[in-house]
Amino acid sequence: MKEWWQKFFSPLVGEVMFCPRAAQAKVEVEQVLKNVRLPKGSRVLDLACGTGRHSIQFARRGLTVTGLDFTLNFVKTAKLDARKEKVIATFVRGDMKNLKPHFNANEFDLVVSLFNSFGYFKVRSNDLKMLKETYRVLKPGGRLVINTLNGEGVKSVMNRPISNGREPIKNVFLID
Repeated sequence: MKEWWQKFFSPLVGEVMFCPRAAQAKVEVEQVLKNVRLPKGSRVLDLACGTGRHSIQFARRGLTVTGLDFTLNFVKTAKLDARKEKVIATFVRGDMKNLKPHFNANEFDLVVSLFNSFGYFKVRSNDLKMLKETYRVLKPGGRLVINTLNGEGVKSVMNRPISNGREPIKNVFLID
């Protein structure tokens, strides 16, 4: 069964969604690390890493980072961006409901799923599969950080008129 998100995140959608938030990734990673104190060299898994903006920020802080995403173009972009930024991070294409092909049990000190990647599945039992896989790859005492949208918060923001124009990529103009 194809899920909506498997085709939604085409390269253009990714550019529009992720480019304006690149600077925010630094702040978000700092907030995570402030609350989840990790020793240098700890292993981090960035689930649904998109174009790797959080992964790169974690790697800049001396952590061993792997980013996983279903969208092949995002994985390719993440690899290129990490190389440009001169940070070491590994990126793999995979399904967060089945991490076994990529990771052993008890491999990570921290797993993050940032920028509202949790809860996309049509079948709620798939969310549970993702959580079980996350638990399997976390070391004993490891941490999971999930960022999701708050329904009431989204509704209140969407009720207010906004107008925000930008050019996320050359010759593509977006007006919110």
